[in-house]
Amino acid sequence: MKAMVLCAGHGTRLHPITLKYPKPLVPILGKPILHHIFDHLEKFGVKDVAINSSIMPEKFEESISEKNDLGLNIIHSYEGHNVGGFKAGLPLGSAGGLQKVQRKYEFFNDSFIVICGDALVDIDFEKMMKFHKSHGGIATIASLEVAADDVSNYGVIVTENDGSISAFQEKPSQSMALSNQVNAGIYIFEPEIFTHIPINGAYDIGSELFPKLIEERLDIYAYHEQFNWIDFGKLSDYSAGCFSALCGKIKTLKLDVEEFKPGVFIEKNVVICSDLQSLQAPIFIGEGTIVKSGTVIVGPTIIGSDCVVESDAYISNSIISSGKHIYKNAFINEKTFFSNWMIEQHDWIECEEVGIRDQFFKPIDNDVDCIILESGTRDRIIM
Repeated sequence: MKAMVLCAGHGTRLHPITLKYPKPLVPILGKPILHHIFDHLEKFGVKDVAINSSIMPEKFEESISEKNDLGLNIIHSYEGHNVGGFKAGLPLGSAGGLQKVQRKYEFFNDSFIVICGDALVDIDFEKMMKFHKSHGGIATIASLEVAADDVSNYGVIVTENDGSISAFQEKPSQSMALSNQVNAGIYIFEPEIFTHIPINGAYDIGSELFPKLIEERLDIYAYHEQFNWIDFGKLSDYSAGCFSALCGKIKTLKLDVEEFKPGVFIEKNVVICSDLQSLQAPIFIGEGTIVKSGTVIVGPTIIGSDCVVESDAYISNSIISSGKHIYKNAFINEKTFFSNWMIEQHDWIECEEVGIRDQFFKPIDNDVDCIILESGTRDRIIM
């Protein structure tokens, strides 16, 4: 099987996080969302994957280089232009991005998977492909049931008794929604789909391609099998999604880390100088981080790589991004610190504007009075 991961969105609803990373490269438990998706696709025998991008293409190239070392064949399709030595993104829409890949590489020659690059799922692609083949449609859409007051965030689908789709609504209001079954952004297409996508220009799968297929009376089916889905579409989803992943909501999520004690996941070269009882699961601590004595960490909490947590700090229900120095006696509860920002639900603010950088953070220096272990070892020092 082949697949395409859609990565060309600008991710504005996830600012300020996406000011530093494209949304598919936002780190979740030590790995980009995109790499988690790659891991899941590989479980079902997918070896050839295309991705598209329209912003920060160099970051995608770096990420692809890392993943290619593990044997996955990845094509990167950049949507944009070079202007005066700078890259200017010009997204082609989800369907237009597919068409560009097919015209340039003749990549898809059989039934293929398409998945959005801003969500984690544990869907069984083997079962979905069997469903698709048995129904014989040109497309199959994975759907999920959401709460009625949440339908306005998604594309709504209406199905007949045989599972065929008879109507689409793109993000309707709650009062106008015809169902609470929504498009999860996971599709299987037949190669003939490309005859229904314009050769040039931007074109969207949900709002343009699918309604056109319905108008032309082509068979599209909804796949309703239950699966878990963590959507990182908007800022308020970020901490909730990270904690859901940490708590094991995505059954197939692959963590390349040691489970130090039940529910406490620690990457290599971590130094813990606190009593083990002060680590209350679930917790994830990234590579090279130092936790000094007297510190209490209450889950769900995620601490990124290369951080220093000074003695007697208290961290609970929070996310600390990589490279942060947390001061002695700091109290951090229900906060997300990402790069230079403090994030709370839909709001974010520069750390220095509220004095948080001075209170908690400073650049990591070389006079840390703990031992950093040799690179590559998975041992721990407990003091």
